[in-house]
Amino acid sequence: MMITFPNFEVIINHSNPIIRFDFTTNLDESPTTESFGLRDFKIFSRVVKYCGNGMKETDEQCDDGNIYAFDGCFNCEYSCVEGCSNCIDGICFECDIGWIFYSDFNRCIPIVDDTQYQIWEECDDTLQYEICLNGKFFCPSNCKSCQFGICLQCKLNYELINNRCESICQNQLILNDIQCTDYNLQPFDKCHQCYYDLQQGCQLQSNGFCIQCLNGWILDINQNICIPICGDLVILGDEQCDINKYTKSSFGCNQCEYDCQDECIDCYFGKCYDCIPGWKLKNYQCESDCGNNSIQGQEECDDMNSIRFDGCNNCRNDCQRECSYCQKGICLDCIYGWHLTDNFICESECGDNLIALISYEECEDSNYDQFDGCYQCKIECCHYCDFCVYGYCYNCEYTFTLIDQYCIPVCGDGLVTVGYEQCDDMNEIPYDGCYNCNYQCREHCKLCIKGICQDKCEFGYYEVDYECLPRCGDGIIVEEEDCDDQNDDLSDGCYKCKFHCPDNCEICDQGKCKLCEQGFELNVILNQCPTYCGNGMVSQEEECDDMNKEDGDGCSRFCKIESDYQCRNQELSFSQCTYSKQPRFYLQFKEERDQKQYVSLLFTQQVKYLNQDLYSKYIQMNLIDIDIDIYQLNLIVIQEPVEYPKNVEYIIEIQINQTLSIRPYLEVTLDEQLYNSEDNTLFNQYDKIQLKQPRYMDDQKQEAAATLNQANKYLMNSVGGIGILAFFLGNSFIFSSILEVLQQQSYLRFINVVFPFNLFIYFEASNIITMKPILQFFKIDSLMAPTFDSIYIESYEKLKFYEINADLLTNIQTQVFLIIILIIIYYSCALLIIIIDAIKLESLLFIGKYGYKLLIQVRRLCYNYQKEFRKDGVKAFLIANCWDLFFTCFLQLKSSQSYTTFRSIICQLFAYLIFYGCLLILRQYIYKNELIKQNCFSYWISKMDLFFTLKKLIFIFILVCFQKNEQIQTILLTFVCNLYLFYAIKFKPAISQQDYCNLLMMEGSAFIFTLTSAMYWTTFKTIISSNFQINLGWFHIILLLLVLLVNLLIQIYGTFHTLISKISEKVCKKQKKQSIQANPYPFFSVIKFKE
Repeated sequence: MMITFPNFEVIINHSNPIIRFDFTTNLDESPTTESFGLRDFKIFSRVVKYCGNGMKETDEQCDDGNIYAFDGCFNCEYSCVEGCSNCIDGICFECDIGWIFYSDFNRCIPIVDDTQYQIWEECDDTLQYEICLNGKFFCPSNCKSCQFGICLQCKLNYELINNRCESICQNQLILNDIQCTDYNLQPFDKCHQCYYDLQQGCQLQSNGFCIQCLNGWILDINQNICIPICGDLVILGDEQCDINKYTKSSFGCNQCEYDCQDECIDCYFGKCYDCIPGWKLKNYQCESDCGNNSIQGQEECDDMNSIRFDGCNNCRNDCQRECSYCQKGICLDCIYGWHLTDNFICESECGDNLIALISYEECEDSNYDQFDGCYQCKIECCHYCDFCVYGYCYNCEYTFTLIDQYCIPVCGDGLVTVGYEQCDDMNEIPYDGCYNCNYQCREHCKLCIKGICQDKCEFGYYEVDYECLPRCGDGIIVEEEDCDDQNDDLSDGCYKCKFHCPDNCEICDQGKCKLCEQGFELNVILNQCPTYCGNGMVSQEEECDDMNKEDGDGCSRFCKIESDYQCRNQELSFSQCTYSKQPRFYLQFKEERDQKQYVSLLFTQQVKYLNQDLYSKYIQMNLIDIDIDIYQLNLIVIQEPVEYPKNVEYIIEIQINQTLSIRPYLEVTLDEQLYNSEDNTLFNQYDKIQLKQPRYMDDQKQEAAATLNQANKYLMNSVGGIGILAFFLGNSFIFSSILEVLQQQSYLRFINVVFPFNLFIYFEASNIITMKPILQFFKIDSLMAPTFDSIYIESYEKLKFYEINADLLTNIQTQVFLIIILIIIYYSCALLIIIIDAIKLESLLFIGKYGYKLLIQVRRLCYNYQKEFRKDGVKAFLIANCWDLFFTCFLQLKSSQSYTTFRSIICQLFAYLIFYGCLLILRQYIYKNELIKQNCFSYWISKMDLFFTLKKLIFIFILVCFQKNEQIQTILLTFVCNLYLFYAIKFKPAISQQDYCNLLMMEGSAFIFTLTSAMYWTTFKTIISSNFQINLGWFHIILLLLVLLVNLLIQIYGTFHTLISKISEKVCKKQKKQSIQANPYPFFSVIKFKE
């Protein structure tokens, strides 16, 4: 039997350091029948102030208002309830053996009929069903007193028989009522208390014989007794035990008789009292010895320990604590916040945004940033916190103080915090070795080591040759010094550490002036007696003093010399100022050539330099905010300043080797002063100017452009040579078409847009088209110079860039030279015809047959030349030279607007006469009756030369007169080229197919070039990149070269075709002559010709 008592609480108030508890019992039987022990024993004190008041405080997990264990909360901390083996925060998730887990209430309900004694049970309902109910002893009926289910005394008229209170027969004296007598009180012996008694198990009897049995009994007919049914789970009659055959465990019962398991070696009444080795006795049964590293009996595992959640517990397969569903030791699901791995292990992962139950995780912010409130899934406290509970700091590291949940070092607490403090003397006294928790020696200490001054000399003294001496000028006043202001200024009251009165001071006290001399004004702040502006005396701070404070008289109200004035300061007198214009220097943009820009440095007056050195060495040049490595500046001396006034000029050459997105600024500084004839200095010695945006092209692209330029020259020379050959062969149209192509391309360079450098290099080859090289070769220009008195008139815009002379008389030298040559050739031909005609017949005999043929051929050529010259000579000359004539005349008229000299007027009149003469010459080729005789289409074709000349006139007019507006100039030129291209396509005014192809190529290229030249406009600089413009320049170069190449191929074809035709004609004539007999009178034809 076992008896248990409820929780028992003992409160002892004491002050002793030692307390002793004695537990005694009055049990006097053997341990097999009686035992005594303690299930749980705890000693604790109420260290928490409010624990047990039934209200949960901030530092409590729970508070149920009692100190009872196994009720979910004990000592204000969560604990498991009765029978629970695994709980979280007081909530049960698993029960001990002998208990049933009810998930609805998370409670453990005891199993009272499992035939096993638990700690809380007094008895077992199955094993002791007669005296045990729900694990507690109960007294039999009609029992007056009992102990442990055993009745000790029955009620009145009842007698205790076999732990039952049986009624006593009261009517034994009444014979009529007595059915039988057996003189005992034993029941179930056919007679009990004077009445026939039912035998054990009998339900119905007759005269003491059983005729029907109770349930669970079977009637034995032979003996008329009821025998209990073995195997019906009911112990009846003489059955020692009863167990169903389907029951898994049959320990203790076999054929309704007590039996022990095979491992039992000492068995009584189905209870085992000793087991074989390796098994241990528990509750009268042999159980395998769990923990012996051997799996026996019903053990599933054995890991030799009692550690929970390690896979094996009490020799049963077990999962880890975080597993929510375990099957045969294998976890199939985890509790909240835990993840099941491939190895069926529950693992928590910091950073998954889930706070895992019963884990170290206190928070989750899905990052690894420190000091953001949560770090490594722990609620963070402040830095240097030593004891942190759920983000609340209770204590800081040593030397730190907890203030408002921050651990900070406190200067003055006597504790030195490494990294924050050097020292801590618990005061705020300066120069005592430690100040503001940093080492500090006495004031002005030079060598301070940990708050201790290591200087050998006192403050204000310095060691010199092992002697401590004062030093004047250190700002420290010692005994040997009156003062020390750390300077050598004579006017500040202290000089060489002695009191010193300032100049012009009349009364002075310890270096401080109290009263100044007459004519001087005391400045108390500066301790000086300066002269004041307007008193007529020039001080060091003044440039002049004219005894007034008025501006505009040469000396300003601040006693400064005004601009363009010269002031003479005389001793003991006021300043005398006179007006004199000061020279100025300025920068002027000159030109841009190739990749270089040129700026002139000029002066407004003639200046001189008083020194003998070269002044150019003192000129500083720089590009503002531009890396010096990407540009070169070169100063070109035009005229250096000398000792007497002269017009001084310099030219600055700027080359920038990189394309810039902005227009740079050039700044110039003159380090030395220059003077004019009146010895006035320069008004300014600094100036700056904004340059044009550089367009840089690297060396490789320059070489490519130069190569194409050379190819252009070869093509031009080849085309020119073919044209001259065609001219002598009699095909003047080929020569004129070649000349047209070359002249038109040469004038495209004057379109006033900034071409890229590669296209500029290509256009350099256009100079060979002019007659200037020929004139220089034959020195014709030097011969004609006295006649025309050549001068240079500067052009404008793009023409100025190419240094085109606008003087008409100078430019027309080429045409005059050509006219003279044509006249000489004309009269030479006439003279030759006269000479040939004057040759006598007898003289012809001496020159022979071939000489005669040569004379005839020369005379024919001269005659044809005279005929062509008289008919179309002037027209052909005009068409061939109209490009140059129109260009020269328009340039003279446009440039003469700013010239009023006699020569300019003559040139202007001469230009008008040339225009008028050209129009008169062209007018004679227009006949009114031709338009009537011919249809309109034929008329336009026949007047091709006229229309072509008009196109040149308009083209040159737009090119020269619209130089200052690049947009209008480009648009008008494109329109003119487009108009003439339409004329060429519409009417096809060409002699042959080759000439028509050449015309289309020439006019089409001019139209495309002028149209796409708009991409070079200044307004497009911010939109179109420099690289794009360079690539467009390559396109223009290829386009122009292609025109020359096609023209060359066409002319070669035409020239060879003419040569082959003439050779074929000669061969035919020769063959024809061979077929005719020789003429016996060879001079007959000559005689006939003479007639």
